[in-house]
Amino acid sequence: MAVLLGGAVLEELQVSQRLLKDRLPDILRWARPEQLHLTLQFLGDIDPDVLPEAGAWLAQACSLHQPFTLSLAGLGFFPNPRRPRVLWVGLGDAVNQLLRLQSDVSEAVARFGNHREKRAFHPHLTLARVRPGSRVDPGSWPDAGALGGPRPVPWTVREVHLMRSELRPAGARYTILRSVPFD
Repeated sequence: MAVLLGGAVLEELQVSQRLLKDRLPDILRWARPEQLHLTLQFLGDIDPDVLPEAGAWLAQACSLHQPFTLSLAGLGFFPNPRRPRVLWVGLGDAVNQLLRLQSDVSEAVARFGNHREKRAFHPHLTLARVRPGSRVDPGSWPDAGALGGPRPVPWTVREVHLMRSELRPAGARYTILRSVPFD
């Protein structure tokens, strides 16, 4: 379950990636802009026969929400700056509405799939990941706040997408199975 980004947001993220590539160690695998999205809930492998039911539960969760505006807000590292594995962009503006949406979606589709997230939801967009097997020297990484990051470009969230991801050698391929607008 995911929220897609507006065109201006994707353009700003591309600009940020270009600027950051020169400032960070060359052990990052950068996300392709066309793959960037905001994951609300990962379901894992689910039986295709239950997709209509999962979509119906998603629609019920989305019926509780109205459109809201998010914006890009700062950079960070997961799990932390001393052991970076993921470079992410945070979100601002109506984050509380996003948290309620994620909670409702997660609860509505809890019976589907085999993935139960143990960590709290931290709204973010993944810009890059450290390449597997790379040695990370904590002293070579600048503080995320010093990197600057994207401008706070806003976009309006109006729907949630039930998506399928297929892992391929060239990267994941995403297919929208159903789009559910807010009422």
